Amino acid sequence: AEAGGHGEAAEEAAPAATLGSLLASADAAKGEAGAKACMACHDFTKGGPNKTGPNLWGIVMRNHGSHEGFAYSDALKAMAAEPWTYEALDAFLKAPKAAIPGNKMAYGGVKKDQARADLIAYLATLSDSPVPFPAP
Repeated sequence: AEAGGHGEAAEEAAPAATLGSLLASADAAKGEAGAKACMACHDFTKGGPNKTGPNLWGIVMRNHGSHEGFAYSDALKAMAAEPWTYEALDAFLKAPKAAIPGNKMAYGGVKKDQARADLIAYLATLSDSPVPFPAP
């Protein structure tokens, strides 16, 4: 049996895209271009140095506050047992100060969902064994 009506309810409020669906259509090349602003404080290369911020090679599923040689905030050190999941990266990159109050990153965040997904897709490439995206 088909639902009645002509889809009016579905058209009124489309559900927000899930992180998995945003990542499935993300463009890592656009994310790499968007990451140029991040390069003022972060290095993205394997074995690269810490700068004002920690090196981001292998960030996906690396534990919070765990990159050797970087002086993390107490807020990030307190989360050292928790990995940087795609969901955690998404929340942090959207609003760093709201996601982890007390962290030292002086950046306002990436407000546009697709731009943030593109950036996360790029971060996912910074690994010898990239972590699969969550299901759409």
